[in-house]
Amino acid sequence: MSAGSLLRAVAGEVFDFVTFAADLLGRPEARSAVLADLGAPPGTATQPLALPQAPLAAITEYRAQVDADLQADLEALGNLALLVGAIIDQVESWQGSDTWGKADTLATSLLDLLASTYFRRRKPAWFLVMQAVAITTELTGSLAPGDQAHTRFLNAFGTIFSFVWNPGRTLDDLDDTLPGAEGSTLNTGRDTSFLVVDGLIRGIVAAIAVIDQTKDHEALNALGDVIVGWDSAALDVDSPARPTAADVLAGRMVSLALRRDGDTDSEQLRVTWMYLPRRLGTPARPHQLFLALGGTLTLDQVLNPGSDGPTWRFRVDIRSDAGAALLIGGKDGVQANAEAATSSVSVGWRAEPDETGISYALPRATGSRVELGEIAAVLTISGTGARVLLRLDHCALVIDSADKDSFLRKLLGGRPIRKVFSLGLGYDAEAGFIHELHVPPTVDATGPEPPFDSSGPAGPPALEKTLPLGGGGLLGINVHEVVLRLAGNRAEEPETGWAVAVGALVSFSTQLGPVYVRVDRLGLFAAVDTMTPSEERNLRLVEAHVDATRPTGIALDLRTGPVSGGGTIQFDPATGDYVGALVLRVGKRVTITCVGLASTKDREGNDVTSFLLIGTVEHLGLQAGFITFDGFGLLYAADRTLDVAAVRAALPSGRLKHILFPADPVKHLPELVSALRTFFPLREGTHVYGFLVKMTFGSGHPLLRADLALMLERDSVAETSRLLVLGRVSSVLPQDENPLVTLNLDVVGVFDLDTGSAALDAVLYDSKLCGRFVLTGAAAFRRERGQGFALAVGGFNPRFSPPASFPVLPRVTVALTTGDNPRLVIEAYLAITTNTLQFGAKASLYAAAYGFSLEGYIGFDVLVTFWPPHFIADFAAGVQLKRGSRNLFKIDVKGMLEGPIPLRVAGRATFGILWWDYTVSFDKTLIGGGGSPVTETIDVVTELLTRLGDPRSWMTELPASASQVAGVRGVPRSDTLLLHPLGRLVVQQGLVPLNTAREIDRVGGFVPRDARRFAITDPLIGGATPSVSPVGDEFPDSQFFEMSDAERLAAPGVVVREAGVSFGSDRYASDASAGVAEPFRYTEIVVGPDGVPVVLPDPTPAEPGHLRAGLRLAAAARAATRTAVAERYAQERADAPRLAGMVRF
Repeated sequence: MSAGSLLRAVAGEVFDFVTFAADLLGRPEARSAVLADLGAPPGTATQPLALPQAPLAAITEYRAQVDADLQADLEALGNLALLVGAIIDQVESWQGSDTWGKADTLATSLLDLLASTYFRRRKPAWFLVMQAVAITTELTGSLAPGDQAHTRFLNAFGTIFSFVWNPGRTLDDLDDTLPGAEGSTLNTGRDTSFLVVDGLIRGIVAAIAVIDQTKDHEALNALGDVIVGWDSAALDVDSPARPTAADVLAGRMVSLALRRDGDTDSEQLRVTWMYLPRRLGTPARPHQLFLALGGTLTLDQVLNPGSDGPTWRFRVDIRSDAGAALLIGGKDGVQANAEAATSSVSVGWRAEPDETGISYALPRATGSRVELGEIAAVLTISGTGARVLLRLDHCALVIDSADKDSFLRKLLGGRPIRKVFSLGLGYDAEAGFIHELHVPPTVDATGPEPPFDSSGPAGPPALEKTLPLGGGGLLGINVHEVVLRLAGNRAEEPETGWAVAVGALVSFSTQLGPVYVRVDRLGLFAAVDTMTPSEERNLRLVEAHVDATRPTGIALDLRTGPVSGGGTIQFDPATGDYVGALVLRVGKRVTITCVGLASTKDREGNDVTSFLLIGTVEHLGLQAGFITFDGFGLLYAADRTLDVAAVRAALPSGRLKHILFPADPVKHLPELVSALRTFFPLREGTHVYGFLVKMTFGSGHPLLRADLALMLERDSVAETSRLLVLGRVSSVLPQDENPLVTLNLDVVGVFDLDTGSAALDAVLYDSKLCGRFVLTGAAAFRRERGQGFALAVGGFNPRFSPPASFPVLPRVTVALTTGDNPRLVIEAYLAITTNTLQFGAKASLYAAAYGFSLEGYIGFDVLVTFWPPHFIADFAAGVQLKRGSRNLFKIDVKGMLEGPIPLRVAGRATFGILWWDYTVSFDKTLIGGGGSPVTETIDVVTELLTRLGDPRSWMTELPASASQVAGVRGVPRSDTLLLHPLGRLVVQQGLVPLNTAREIDRVGGFVPRDARRFAITDPLIGGATPSVSPVGDEFPDSQFFEMSDAERLAAPGVVVREAGVSFGSDRYASDASAGVAEPFRYTEIVVGPDGVPVVLPDPTPAEPGHLRAGLRLAAAARAATRTAVAERYAQERADAPRLAGMVRF
């Protein structure tokens, strides 16, 4: 089978089995004997088994082909499925009414028996191996006590690997012990765990012995003495008595001796094992397996001597120089004595290729294929744990266009692309999964290939491997990588079955004239499962299908005269996101960029559709005086919002460059997509509309560059709106080469249109002086309705308490040295609030050499209060010389200057040398005086009446639209106020707050002459007293009340207090004498059979009763204002206007 088709060999084996089954079941005597063995009553099957001839002929022709293509392989699989399905259909039809067995298990049991018979006759050695493995699951069928097992052979392999994975856990999972087993009795049901372990060991040992015997029929059998514990007392199946635990355990202990006699040496191994079932009661004991062995044994046997294909070898190595004893199970996993640490058992299989170096070619020997070299699988159990390993050595991935047309051969370069690799996959009980991929640098390299030991990195499950490749011709396809994937799954209770999927993904690129195309991870995957209900499976026994996988990315690059550029679109299966970027250059200047992100699910995996699109046009060079507009753009986001907190956190990293006019978005697509996902998370019902502008300031060399985005966000669910600003400001002075100052500033701002709050944050990044000295800092602005505003660049004065919602800002800092020694740092800040101005600076110096260090600083902090006029300036300076940590000399000066009246300076100076300090304090009033600076009076009442009498202080409000009986037309703006009958009048002033809890002390720089508390009471409209509600506005308390310095600094900048009133009436009023009699007229339209409406000239007046009924059913009566839940059961207001009456006419 060297370099042959493995698929054709497997298909041939299945075909031989199908014809064998048809021949056996076609003979009446054989058919009756087989069904009798399964417990079927006589006369169950009277018709012989017949196979369709067309699939038989097609498979026979397929096997005779020298080399079949992919289409023939697929057709052969389909024909085999037809043959197996025909057998299953006829077998199931034999059962008739299903009175003697289960219809869904007869076919399985029969095929199981036929397969065993087939392998026993054709391949006796393989039959023993399969029986050894299959015995690890329960053998009970539907025709005996218990339930029919699933596909025993495959289930057995799953159980074996589960046992290697975690022996103790597997035994407990397979527990079938019934409750109540305790003391000296053992009450068990189906002891599946015993069959798994005990049957596995017995079967494998027997298979080893028989296989070893096949090499020389006259040689002694490798299996020597065998001692099996005695049987317990015979008990009937229905007997309530159970065997004692001692009898059961003694019956399960097995001891045997294996030996090998060679020409120059001999080996012998003794093995004893016993299964200990779980014990309930006191003391409790988990499921455990006792295993003891001693000696040495090596068996190496060729399984297929004389075969034309690769040589299959079976090898067993057992080493236990000292007596090893192991107890497996329970929480401790594996317990072993000291001698077991040096013991090991290894069972392996290897396929060795012939002189071609190829064991198998998948799917066939020609065309694109995977060539497998040496294949080896080894299971090792030692005192340190278990390990299973699969090795594929000297394999190759071949992409061959020999069987393709001329066009594809040209694309592929006209020659095969062959990449050699070696692969190792496995699992270690302690280290986890083992995986290693070895790819030689080139197949033409001289010298020996480096060894490949398949030890591999161990860690979490990662059953995916990437093979980096290269190849193709000048005009051919360049294959960049091939990704191989393998996945498996087992159904959870109460479902049953398993699923296995394998796939291959290819990334390649090609050049077609001026167009470059790259496709990432395009490929195929095949899946086989038994989870699908049997009646829905396409192959009856299993559900199998092959599908193409969509690529995860496609990239294009176009290079022509007028238009050039390219783009990419990618799909992320994990997140369900589609991302893309397109850059086109029109002519030599204008660049069009488009970036998009579309999501199909949220972070929880729910189906949610959202997208974001950014389009820009750059390099326009449109000048408007001192400003040059270099680009414009649009932004739209559906079901997404701007996460302002995430943007603020990312300001120091400069990530806004990926949103505002990104440079080369195709190249930096991963960073761009990450920024979009972070800054614009999903939120259903929210839409963002944005306008982008790119501009520079300066006619020659740009003094300042700014990239801005102004966005409007509307949340239709919460009915809220926000105005958002993103910006990037940069300046390089005096020129781009060797600049003295480099500033880069990222900005984010938000203005809430509903609450009136505003916030702005800015952070310096990648900023330097003289190209060397780093410049850092941050600024922020906050405004809350009723709390005033605060603007800070680098923070606040230490004496000032900032608003609770204001962020902590770092000082604006410049380091005038590049290292830590010497270090010269300058810090500064500036802040403005409703009633204060704050600024300050500090410079610090540090230098050290030869064990000496010098530290110095100088700084000041100034806090100015606007009203009442006041300032306080803190200053500090100091210098200290140390040897190590010991002080040698220091001077510290700290003080403050406070004014303006009185103007006072105070502080202290400290002088220190070695261990001695001397402090001098000072406090001096430079300018005396005191008292309040407010001396001039003001007549507040007169000024207040003047303000309230000003027409500009008055305005009108329309009623709610739902309560408007009639609408009003718009009129040009004028000094005349127009009031809706149900509207309200509003009067408001900003001179003094009204209805204060205490008397005001002053009005700015003036003292009230008489009254100090004011209110608006008892307004009248036409002699009637309307309802009154207060109207608020912002007032700074420091302008009206006496406050201490501490109170002024702690109080908010402004407070919302009453500034006016709103008054009006929502009562209905009508004048009965103003009633007007109006005839009731209408137009009568009749629609005839032809569908044409005809207007009657003289309509017949409707009866008053009909008219009243029509009014109750008309559109006005059915409007939302009358049929809503809140209005449907509302009582009619007594003062509501009514129709006076109707007169017949």
